[in-house]
Order: sequence, then C-alpha cells, then structure tokens
Amino acid sequence: MDVRLYWDGDFPEYLPPLLEALESLPETDDAPGGEVVFCPDATAFPVPDEPADGIVAAIPDTTPLYHPDGREAFAGVLSGWAQRGALFIVPTSTAASHLRVLLSLPADRVHVVPLPLPPARIPAESTPNGDVLAIPPVNYNALLPAVNLTRLADLEPRLVIADPNAEPLARPGGIANSYRLLAGREVVTVHDWREAAAHAAAIVLFETHPADGWTLREALATGVPVVTPHTSLVSDHLAAIGAGAYPYSGPQDIPGLAEALTAALKRDRGPELERSAREAVLGESWAKAAAALYSTLMASIASPAEQAPEGVRAEVVSSERLSVCVLNPHPSGGGGERFMRELVSAMAQHETAPRIKLVCQIKPFESFDPGTDLLRSVGVDVVTVPGNDFDQVAMRELQGFDVVYYSWPHRADPLPTEAPLVCTFHDLNWKHFDVNSPQDKVQLEAQTPRWIELSSAMVHSSNFIRGEMQHFYGTPDSLSHVIPLTAETPSEPATPEERAGVRRRWGLPERFLLSPNGCHLHKNYPVLDAALRVLRRQGRPIKVVASGAATDIRYHGPDLIGLGYVSARELQSLYEESDGMVQTTLYEAGSFPMWEAMTVHKPVAISRVPPIVEQVERLGATVELFNPLDPEDVAGALARLWDGSEATRPEALERNAAATAARSWDDVAGDYLKLFADLRAAHGA
Repeated sequence: MDVRLYWDGDFPEYLPPLLEALESLPETDDAPGGEVVFCPDATAFPVPDEPADGIVAAIPDTTPLYHPDGREAFAGVLSGWAQRGALFIVPTSTAASHLRVLLSLPADRVHVVPLPLPPARIPAESTPNGDVLAIPPVNYNALLPAVNLTRLADLEPRLVIADPNAEPLARPGGIANSYRLLAGREVVTVHDWREAAAHAAAIVLFETHPADGWTLREALATGVPVVTPHTSLVSDHLAAIGAGAYPYSGPQDIPGLAEALTAALKRDRGPELERSAREAVLGESWAKAAAALYSTLMASIASPAEQAPEGVRAEVVSSERLSVCVLNPHPSGGGGERFMRELVSAMAQHETAPRIKLVCQIKPFESFDPGTDLLRSVGVDVVTVPGNDFDQVAMRELQGFDVVYYSWPHRADPLPTEAPLVCTFHDLNWKHFDVNSPQDKVQLEAQTPRWIELSSAMVHSSNFIRGEMQHFYGTPDSLSHVIPLTAETPSEPATPEERAGVRRRWGLPERFLLSPNGCHLHKNYPVLDAALRVLRRQGRPIKVVASGAATDIRYHGPDLIGLGYVSARELQSLYEESDGMVQTTLYEAGSFPMWEAMTVHKPVAISRVPPIVEQVERLGATVELFNPLDPEDVAGALARLWDGSEATRPEALERNAAATAARSWDDVAGDYLKLFADLRAAHGA
C-alpha cells in the first residue's frame, strides 16, 4: 500500500510523530497493494480529483462541529470529501458522532484516532505553592466568585490568570476587588501559563470543546489537580488518556466550580489522582495512534465484500421461525438500556434461533455505549436511527414480524401494527418522584392508558411493579406478566492490568465500597452522603466510589468519590476491587447492582424497600438491609459491611453467587420468547 500525502506547506504539529510511528509499525511490511490519499487536514484543501484506491481525510480541529453558527459552513467544506467516499478521522468519539450526523455518514465512514501530546509540549512536573492557575478562555463571571467561595473552606489561594488582557480586572479598583480579591497579591495576571504552572496548586480550564485535547493533556502532565468542565469531549479525552480530574458541570456553574476547586486544593481525591494523570499523559503511545490510522487506511481500500455490513444478515428465514422486531425509541445510560442489551443479546443466541431485529434511536452526543456493535456480533439485525424520525423508520422496519416489542416504552407512543404488541413497563417513577417535567408527566399519563389498550401483553420484572400498574391504572391480570431478571452477563474477570489501570486512573483508595448508581432522585444519594458524614464524625470514615450520571461533578471526596459513566470493563474492575456494594435507592423494579456484586462474591448493603425485599427473598440472599430514609441506619449497615458481618462471610457470599447464577439471561430470554410465541399462535388462530 502506497500512502500519498495530500499536503502543501508546513506539517501540522501532530503529523511528524504520527508518520514516524506509522512507518515503524511492523504490520506495514505486509500491507496489501493500492494507493491511498491521506490529507492531514481536510478543512485546508479541496478534495483531490485524481484517481485513488482510497481517501482518508483527517480533521484535527473539530471545534466548528459544536457551534451552530459554523456547522453549516463546516459541512460545506467537507461535503466534497464525503461525496468522494473519503473515510474521516477525528480525535474523539464525540466528534465522530457529530460528524456522522452533520454529513449523514454511516458509522464505518468516521474513525477515531486520539492524538497524544507532542513530545515538545510535555511540561516539567510542578512544585505547587498554593496558586490557582486559570487558563484562557476564562469565564470571569464564574471564576472570580468561585475563588472567593473557596474561603468558606478556610482556603486562601492566590489566583493567577494566564491572560495579559485580563490585567485591568486584576489591578487596584478592578472588578476582582468586588469579589474580595486583593489586586497584585491575591489576583495577578501572567503572559505564559506554562511558566506559571510550575508552581500551581490547581489548574482551572473553561474550554468545553477541546478539539485535539492538548491543552488538557499539558495541564494534566504538570502533576497538579486539574479542574475542568464536564462535557462529552472532555470525557472522551480523559478516557483516551486514562486520567482523572476534578470536573464541574460547566463554565456557568459557580457553586460546582467552587466545590471542585476546593476539593482540588484540599486534594480530597487523594494524592495519587494527579500523579497518575501525569504518568498517563506521558505514557500515551503514538504507536497506538498510528495503528488506528493504519486500520483506517486499510479500510479505505477494502472492497465492498470485505467491509462490514451495516447490521444486515443475508439469509433465508423459515416461516416457522419466530421473528421479533425490538423497538428502542429512547435509549438511556441507565438500567433500562442494560436490560435491553442483555435481553436482545440473549434472545438472539437462544436455542430456538429466533430472528431478532433492533431498531434503536441513537443520541449522537451521549457518552454511553448503547451496545449496538455487540448486538450485531451475536446476530441481531441492528438499524440505528440518529435523527428524530424514529417512528417513520420503525414503521418501515417492523413490517412482516410476528411480534413487535418495546423494551422501553416510557415517553413513547405505540405504533400501529397488525402484529401482537408487547412492552416492558419497568417502573412508575414519575408517580413518586420529580424525575420528569410537568409536561412529560402529562405525556406519560396520556400514553400509559394507550399502551394498556393496544398491548397484547405487558411485562414487568417484579410483582411489585405489576402491583403498581394495577393500583394506578387498573391493568387486568390477563395482560400483566412477571418475568424476573438476573445479573448482567458476567464478562471475563478483569485482568490484573485492567484492575491496576482503574486504580491508577482514578487514584482509588486502598479500600472502598462501590455505589454504581447515577445521581437520579430515587437513587437517594443525599442519604448516603449524610451516612458517610455520620461515620466520619464517629472517627471511622469509609470511602465509597460512585459511578453513573453526574456522580463525577457532585462528589469529589473525601469520602464519596464520583467517577461518572464508566465502561463495562471498568465497572467489572471496580466490582472486583471493591469491598462491597451499597445502594440507597428508594424505588426500583429490581437491583442490577445487587446481582452484579453477588456474582463476583461481594457483600451487599441495600435499601429495605418492597421491590428489593422481593428480590432478596426470591434469591434467598444474605445482605445488609437498611432504612434508606435514616442516615444513622445506613451508616450502621456500611460499618457492618466494612468491619465484617453475616453478610460478608465467605459461605454467605458463595450462597449469594450460586443463587444469582441459578437464573441466566438465557432463561429470561426463553420466558420472553415463549410469551411471544404464544401470542403469535393466538394471533394466528
């Protein structure tokens, strides 16, 4: 394979180390024939018109993708490349999602190649002296009051603003005075942030769309805590690096910024977080980036027969074979999505060999993985809908199926179909908590009776939820079916390298309990937080590590440490590294985390609420149950889990694991498929 560089002039900064690493890859020695045109920046040149076997176009600066006023012009610049059939490479998965939507490209046309920090930009390790260093662009309306608020925690940081244009606000009589910052002593400006970083105690970033992520990497490589906005782009870069930081929700969030800054200055996450971040930046591999580029170059010259199909299986389907079209109009990063992924995967692999199609709405800018690649790999025909035309696409795709099944019908209208319609109503959260807007509640109240009217069957994961539906909506017994779930399919045990990597990335404490729940209202985090404060006052602090939505911007330690969304493999490592699992939930259909913890022989402390008690009794499990409204009771259960109790004994853990393993997702899928087959038979009678 010959790679022809389509460029004229000085190379972009990333290109020399990338090309050097590409030339050093051993696999290039056996590369197939063909000529590929590679443009290091497709925004700088028009698409070439000469023949080529493949075209790869890099977009190192994807900033215009995130600004509505520049997106149309950006699309115009790149449209010629797209029409020519080029494959694109971008630095982050979020950028890839934006670009696919902008240019209406399939997933295999956009590839991710993270760009490590060029060697010349790696800073020396800092020796902190207490300064807070702010790197432009700076939101002063948030920064100045946030620095002032750190004084409530008995901190007196000096603010160093790396922007000479900010000198007027930092001089005597400047606006910084209105936030009680003494000009020339408590707030100063400098020209070069890199020089000032040598003595910073914390670095504050405000850039929400870091294109190549190099400034973020430079800040992390100083070895001091980095306070950064929480966006999907920042999360992409941190995940690619394998580093942690102190995130806050965004540049307008003054209290969140002040809290993150305070935690960073006090090192509430412990001293390992920033040290590990520096090592992670230094350890990033240009060879890995080159391998990703090489894979894209190879894909650009693959014949259509060699390219992976977009989720279509060419096969003849027997008329006796059950066919199910699964519709998922509102993916989310919570338990409903995990349920869909496990159920659909298990149905596709069931011994009865049903034909399974999944039509799934894709939210392009979400940070979680809906698992479509995994589902395709087990034979599911996956149709993804990236726009707002889900119903239109679904109506076309569901034709000819024996059963139409909604895995998450909440806030969706049932589509008209002649086939039996089945849905799983997971819970009635909106009846108990303000998890939905008033408008959404009105929508739910209008839609739920329609589901009851049009469905051939409604499935629930517990008798508790079945009772809820009957209580609030009078669902008839003949319509309601309870099919209990089980633990998420255990992946391979985490490797020692994966477990060490998770510990290193987030600077995890030696011992910790795991709370794998997002900050949704019914997850009841304030009580967990209060319980940990009770334990600290008693002189026996316990560390809890939380994962899931918004945990990383709300809990920076010292006792409750949030990580945000984590991958399935990272979660596996967290379970295995933990001393147990805690869940202070107020309401569930059932607890996935309890199952998962038991699967890896970890003890459980969990709320004494009806659906959880039902689940515990069904399993015959031994756990620590507590009143989720009483911080003292929660604290007592955590202490028992920490120090040892009946629930932590090896024989109890073994029994719990065996009880969980007694029901598999194949069993769950079998129960669903039997219901579907019965409905098909009744429908055809």
